[in-house]
Amino acid sequence: MIYSPYTDPELRDWLRWASESHEVPMFVRTIAEAAFLADLRNYAQLRPVLREVKRQYPRPTIVERIRSVVADDFPHYSVVFDEDAWPMVRFRIQDMSGTMLSRACPPFELWELEGLTKDDLRSMIRRLCGSPN
Repeated sequence: MIYSPYTDPELRDWLRWASESHEVPMFVRTIAEAAFLADLRNYAQLRPVLREVKRQYPRPTIVERIRSVVADDFPHYSVVFDEDAWPMVRFRIQDMSGTMLSRACPPFELWELEGLTKDDLRSMIRRLCGSPN
């Protein structure tokens, strides 16, 4: 079957994320952007390379991305996920002694969070959970 970056079921979401992400090296972002510029014949030639790059730079899960934002912005804090909310994502921020520093964020559907960049997640955490001091 002939795919384009818009119809490729295996790479479509990863390509969108990688082309817009600041979490991957510039080379990965550039090759993902190039995929959207390729015609069908060139995309078919580029596809095996894209599959390998995706294997080397997989998109982190939303839980990994939230943990990363908290670790980067608040090194003395951790994030606690409400396992009972699954498949929704609900979390709170706590300090190292276990004291909750934020109210529980409302639960989110996974699809609501998947498209967010690291900066978007950072803003959302600060807005909904408050900034730990």
